[in-house]
Amino acid sequence: MRSLLLVLEVGGEPRRYTTAPEPQTIGGETYRPGVDIKGASVFSLGQTSATITDAATDWVSILLGYSGPPVWAASVSWYPGTGDTVYPLQVGLATADAAGRPVYALTVSIDSSLAAGVRLYPDPSLAIQPDSYPVRQSDTGVDFALQVPSVGAMTPVVYGIPGTDARGLYAGQAIGGPATPAYLGETGVGAPAALQGTIEVAIGEVAASTVRVHNMSYGYRKRGDPRGGTAFVNLPVEYRVDGLGRSRAVVIVDADVVRADFYCVEDGEYWAEWLVDYGGGIVDPRTGAAMRRASLILPDLLEQCGYPVDAGRWGTLEGVLLDFCITESVDAVDWITQHLGALPCSVYRSGAGFFAQLDPLDSLEAGLTVRLGSEAAIDDKLSWSAPSTTASEVVVSFAPIQGATARTVRLTATGAESDARASVLCALAAARGLSSVASVSLPSVYDVATANRLADLVALDRCTAGPYATITTGDEDLMTALLLLGPGAVLTLDESDDLAPLGLDGRRCFVQSMTCTASGLTMSVRVLREADR
Repeated sequence: MRSLLLVLEVGGEPRRYTTAPEPQTIGGETYRPGVDIKGASVFSLGQTSATITDAATDWVSILLGYSGPPVWAASVSWYPGTGDTVYPLQVGLATADAAGRPVYALTVSIDSSLAAGVRLYPDPSLAIQPDSYPVRQSDTGVDFALQVPSVGAMTPVVYGIPGTDARGLYAGQAIGGPATPAYLGETGVGAPAALQGTIEVAIGEVAASTVRVHNMSYGYRKRGDPRGGTAFVNLPVEYRVDGLGRSRAVVIVDADVVRADFYCVEDGEYWAEWLVDYGGGIVDPRTGAAMRRASLILPDLLEQCGYPVDAGRWGTLEGVLLDFCITESVDAVDWITQHLGALPCSVYRSGAGFFAQLDPLDSLEAGLTVRLGSEAAIDDKLSWSAPSTTASEVVVSFAPIQGATARTVRLTATGAESDARASVLCALAAARGLSSVASVSLPSVYDVATANRLADLVALDRCTAGPYATITTGDEDLMTALLLLGPGAVLTLDESDDLAPLGLDGRRCFVQSMTCTASGLTMSVRVLREADR
């Protein structure tokens, strides 16, 4: 019999339950009846409620044995009723919502956005500490000591090449300007040695052999004038083990570097610029160059935070290049949501782990042909997004300099505007009398080709109105195929002869979300019309 399965780890002991009225033995493990789960959202980050009724368990006594609210590992799966294969729907941590009378009934919430062992990255302890730079003596006899104003600063973790030199479409139009903060760790004691020092530019090993360091405490900028007038110097990257035994990528400002417009000063402001010719941040083990591919960076960021990663589901991010630095301890899922959430992009969790993917609205091929038979149900009416949410212009801002936007990609109906290019999607929206602008900020993108691709994806998402449909199927083969794909799949609909025509035969659909019950699977889909491409 088809069912939803719950595995709950209580005190390190897995307790297995099924929504079926009789016990089910699957893969040598027995699932007992007694759990009620109305449905579970497939792979989505969120909560699923389950009520367990187990006459052999006194849940109140178990809960009273904890000093605080217990958190248990849990998973919800779909079982087709035969064989030993189950299909994970949600994995996460469960908390008790209610227990009392009867004592053998317990309601839990399973949160798939939570995972055991998750931590912030970089670890807060990696900030510059009072013992990071104890007094030391150089080869020339100069004493060096910690710069107290830098204590507490988090030296950046650098991914990619977050510089602002000319590249791609802007070749020959150098913009210049610093990109990541750098911190003065120590300076020489006494004059003139105080003008020398060690500037931290990154945590750990980086691909760059050289970095351009800007002295923002010079000239106009020092007097508060926004015109800047900064001085910079290109310095080799060196590695220093600080007083706490931690590796830091640094540049050394010694007597040969000090000059009238570049020097170390206690309350100075310094920034590092990572240029294409010099290399970049964290090393891509496959190439030895800076890691820039989103399909490698984001899994690395998740793993650094202790999240399990589904390594096989990053294909939609291939070709997307990211360049950024992290200057404070962050949670990986929060970071991805914050920096890519303005795109049609979501973070999911499969049975194997977390993954992120762009909505494949620009996919030319479907991953599966869905044959809808008489068991299928579909909404009687297609729905369309409101005109107020449909844009006729797209503006993507990227490559920031100290928080200010340096470049934009602009899509309009005609492309006649300054620095704009024409978009058929914008033209279709404008022809309907729509005039709103979809503005997206991508502070982690410096690559022009990436910015243009993502602008086109935003246009596919925001400049079209749908239509949308809800389809429910109970076909076992179809359900198993769809549950393996998960949301984000692109399907082609095929209406069988025993189903009244729905007008969707041969249409490609993007699956936005799935909800699974014991008996069937409901999909919210967006119909991809060729006229909107």
